[in-house]
Parts: sequence; C-alpha cells; structure tokens
Amino acid sequence: DAAVAGGFDTVWPQYMASFEAVDIELGYFLSGLPARVRTKLSILILGDNGVEPAIEDAHSTWGKDFGPDWNRLFDDYGTTRIKPSPYFWGSSSYAIWNGPGRTTPDLPTAGTKSMAMVDIVDVFPTIAEYFEVPYPSNDGISFLPVVYDGADVQTHARQETLAEEFWPCGDWRLIQTGDFPAEHLSRGYHRRLDGALFTNGVGGRFSLVRTFVGGQYQDELFRLSAQDGTPVDLFEFDDLLLQGGFEEQYAEMLLRLTERLDSQL
Repeated sequence: DAAVAGGFDTVWPQYMASFEAVDIELGYFLSGLPARVRTKLSILILGDNGVEPAIEDAHSTWGKDFGPDWNRLFDDYGTTRIKPSPYFWGSSSYAIWNGPGRTTPDLPTAGTKSMAMVDIVDVFPTIAEYFEVPYPSNDGISFLPVVYDGADVQTHARQETLAEEFWPCGDWRLIQTGDFPAEHLSRGYHRRLDGALFTNGVGGRFSLVRTFVGGQYQDELFRLSAQDGTPVDLFEFDDLLLQGGFEEQYAEMLLRLTERLDSQL
C-alpha cells in the first residue's frame, strides 16, 4: 500500500527491487551479445536527475546509515534537497561510460572517474564526435576529452551548468510571486571561478541557488569544490552569504547567470 501511495521511487524496498531488476536485465542483454559485437560496443548509462526520494526513505524509515554527510542531509532537509530540487544532489547524476579504447590516446584505466562538469545536452555532440560525424551547432559540449584525453575540472570546456524547476510550465517570466502551490521558480547555477580574480583568492566550483518566493529572490551561495576539483561542500551545508567575505564571488555568479538567462530570450 505504501508503494502505491508514494510511488515506486519513494519506497526503499520497492526501489531497490526495481534497481536490481534493471541491473539483471542489462546483464542478460550484454551477455547475450556475440563477442564480435560486444568488443566494439560503446555503452553510456545516464541517471535522469538527482538522488531518488527512496534513498531518504532508506534512512528515515529503515534506519540505513549512509555516513555523516548523507545522514545530516536527510535529517536536516528530508527530501527537499534531492530529486527534483536545484541543489547539487537534486540536479546532479552519475554517468557510466564503457567502450573500446583507441590507439591514440589510450582509454583511461577502468574505474577512472571525473568531477568535470557535464550536462545532458552534451551527450549528442559527444556521440557525434565519437563516431566522427558532423553535427549542427547546439548548446552541448562534447565530453569526449574527459573520457579519452584526460581533461579535468580545470581544462574541460564546460565551466557552467544550470538546473531549473518551475511551474506553470511555459515562460518562467510570467511567474508573478513564485508562491507555492500555484507557482514555483528555483534555479541551481554552477560555475567554476578563478580565485585569482577575487580579493580573497578563493576559487573553485560555486553553486548559486535562487528561489523566487513572495515576488523576490532568496539566494544561497555554496563552494562545492576547490580550484583543482577537491570536494569542499558538495552537500551545501555552508551558505557563504551568511558567512560573509564572498561578495565578489556572489556578484560574479549573479552576473554570469543573468547573462546566461538573457542569451535564452
């Protein structure tokens, strides 16, 4: 009954059963392919967006211990900062790439992972570049350099991402107050900033979360990772606007977000 009421993605046992079923079926599919096909096949598996509510249910209902950061996230915020919120764990997802290597350059060691910024719109140009076919200009940026050339958080071409959640759907500029449940508008804007540009010398990947409530924006600013990609505050516990000293980074994030939105008009 709980699964029916809450949805299969919100209840831990049902969610894990469906997750296991997908894993098994994918294994059946791959093991059934002829070797001559399998060795030449490239596979890209993407999550859709964010951590499922079932993971919070695992902690709150079933007592699962996910470690201090995850436990604190669920204890303090429930499901409000996971899927489908604009916070990091609400809008970010894992991607798994598996495929044959190339003669030059070599495929990175199996199990290699990267925190370089990649967006869903980047899939199309990546596939086109992989198969060496032309493609029209679009918003995507190929992440093939991350997979094959060792591009990292500092050298990869994508240096910003934007997640939005709003209703009614259509033109977000028509939203008057943002007051729930009739309206809602929130954004999570990520951008890598160069510390050399600021008085305090602090750079890295920053997250600006903007929520439109009562006809005005409420902002939060977080430093997700350092200049070299080392995680700093992936769980967005420390709002830099409350600490002070990051006014320059805040102004830069606002400027770049405004430019991004204006370019879409």
